[in-house]
Amino acid sequence: MTVALARCSNEKALNQPGIGSINGIRIVIPAEYKLFPVEYEGDEIWENPPQRHRPGPDVPIRSFSILLHFPDYAPLNSENRISWVGRSSENDNSWIDVGVDPLEKSPDSSPDWFSGYIERMMKSEINGSHEPVWFFERSSALSHGLIHERKMGPDYTKMSIDNVDVFYDVNRSETYVVCGAGAGGPKFCHQRFVMPELGGLVDMHYARENLPKWKEIQDNVKRLIGSFIERQ
Repeated sequence: MTVALARCSNEKALNQPGIGSINGIRIVIPAEYKLFPVEYEGDEIWENPPQRHRPGPDVPIRSFSILLHFPDYAPLNSENRISWVGRSSENDNSWIDVGVDPLEKSPDSSPDWFSGYIERMMKSEINGSHEPVWFFERSSALSHGLIHERKMGPDYTKMSIDNVDVFYDVNRSETYVVCGAGAGGPKFCHQRFVMPELGGLVDMHYARENLPKWKEIQDNVKRLIGSFIERQ
């Protein structure tokens, strides 16, 4: 009974616009874009059934996610549904899933925060009991306009989430990308950037083969999320 109610509740939540606020900024997320129901501060999503806040324009959002078809950035619809249903790890290059989380820091401090974030994330990739010690080696040339560093130490012939390359902009303020590398690495990238107008961190997930279009993807996702902001 509780499982059925929880499923019904999730379906209802997905069929409604996501309404709430991030850092006091009101947003409305169109229902057709939502990947999962919006999570609000204080929600207990792992309870059985989940305990969720009633949506409202001033209810603080903890996180939200959207699903976009690539390269037209359309939501899931009758025309593209077949590629979503039939996707696999080998052909999952037509979709981008996006998550947005509020930053604790104010939007004005986001460039400095993001530079430190890149440093912390790269350290987390190599910290641990690795013998020999793992490290990053920077390529001499830019890759797709980004600095490229390869993690040295893992066996790239074996399947492992440890097999990654990282990419970031020269000023360490615009974007940070982690992609699976080598024969055994994941075939996707995680790209993160800050939206100062929301004070939020955006995390995008897409096929590695789409990395050359990272700037186009970031600009279009940023523009779309910006359109969710309620204008006074």
